[in-house]
Amino acid sequence: MIFRATVLVCIFLFASSMLIAQSNSVPRSGHVVLIIEENHPYSQVYPSGMPWLVSQVQGNGAIASNFTSPINNIGSLGAYLWLSSGSTETQFGCNGGGCTSSITDDNIFRELDMRGMTWKVYAQSLASVGYTGDGPYPYVKRHNPAVWYSSILDKSTDLQRVVPFTQFAQDLASNNLPEYSIIIPDLQNDAHDGSLAQADAFLKTNINPLLQSSYFAAGGDGLLLLTFDECGGGENSTCGAHIFSAMFGPHVRKGYVSSAAYNHSNMLRTIEDALGLQPYFGAATNVTAMTDFFSTTVASGSTSCTPPSSPGAVLCTPSAGRTYGSPVLFTGAGTAKSGSVNHLELWVDGKKVNDYSGAVLNTSTVLASGTHTATLVEVEPNWSYIKSAPVTFTVGGCTPPTSAGAKLCSPVAGQSYSSPVAISGAGTVANGSVNHLELWLDGHKIGNYFSSTMTATVSSSSGTHTATLVAVDANGNYVKSTPATYSVK
Repeated sequence: MIFRATVLVCIFLFASSMLIAQSNSVPRSGHVVLIIEENHPYSQVYPSGMPWLVSQVQGNGAIASNFTSPINNIGSLGAYLWLSSGSTETQFGCNGGGCTSSITDDNIFRELDMRGMTWKVYAQSLASVGYTGDGPYPYVKRHNPAVWYSSILDKSTDLQRVVPFTQFAQDLASNNLPEYSIIIPDLQNDAHDGSLAQADAFLKTNINPLLQSSYFAAGGDGLLLLTFDECGGGENSTCGAHIFSAMFGPHVRKGYVSSAAYNHSNMLRTIEDALGLQPYFGAATNVTAMTDFFSTTVASGSTSCTPPSSPGAVLCTPSAGRTYGSPVLFTGAGTAKSGSVNHLELWVDGKKVNDYSGAVLNTSTVLASGTHTATLVEVEPNWSYIKSAPVTFTVGGCTPPTSAGAKLCSPVAGQSYSSPVAISGAGTVANGSVNHLELWLDGHKIGNYFSSTMTATVSSSSGTHTATLVAVDANGNYVKSTPATYSVK
């Protein structure tokens, strides 16, 4: 009985700690970007080593002042792998320069693929799309994590996602960034062979347009994370492993400086939370996300869905009888009979999608067209459970109008939603085919979608918003939808 009681106490404490960790959540992001720099300690970067970067962070971002590299003296590749799979992968013969065999461990690219989510690696000076060789200088394979994983090497379509950096400007200009991007400057521009001033100039030229884009404007869903691999040339032992790391985004606390002890494991956990990649993998499993970097007014745990006042579970989205595009955004919450919620379970069409630690749910799931039924289950510390009322909804997309015009299928005018808001629409033009659709929110263009249909998930502040969809033909002629005014809780 003493042993059993001890186990129950441990379970309760674990569940309580998970709830605390989730109380200040990482807001979901539709466009996460990671940039990795090389071989300099925090003191060389801040406050004067990279003046453009530092000035931008101080005005529009947040700094991790107590951030360290966890890879000891493994060398460059170890950090890139750690930020992708939460391990230096030494069991596959990996060191700072390469691996003796392809890595079969779980990794962020594989997790994104499993969910039908998009990603790209933008590598400066890469010889060609899908190139897996080393060099020519100034590109090096050891700074490209994607080309070491078997899940990518064995899949030709994934190799097409490894592209030269020149593609980044094109994707940004067309508002076509993937949901996850890694930017890899070459050796002359990542502060490895070139100076910090060169690295700063590269960021000013190439990353400033990203920060000025709609992804990072008010109402956007961008998140940019920047870090260094190590504090020295292939080692951390002589410089204390203290490195500069920072974040930008509409939901990041502007001018904030965090003194919390973080490392690349916490950054990976933050990326996984922002993209909704649970359960966690690698070193991200046993650490917390960098939640203090985000405004509590937009945390998914505080605005997406309020836990019920009595024990039970509730799905806030999707709504019964509504039609959604895929992936479908699910938000929900639970309240325990006693103590804290151990975890939530999302079930769709009689099959469990996943477990989610804490009392709130905020995730997206790819679903086929048709009718679906979802249920949320709140699980107690003693493993008893309470189910929510089933919610039946439709995935089918938004059919283009039969005559020239544009329409929004969601959101519906007059309805109330939780943030982020799932938006879907379609358009038809009078002559030829639709060149692209434009989504406008509160008078600002959110993005272009080069198709006759579109789906997007947009983070929005509480209050009233108005969305409009515009269908544009090849000659620039356009037709607008009826504006949809809705509210965000």
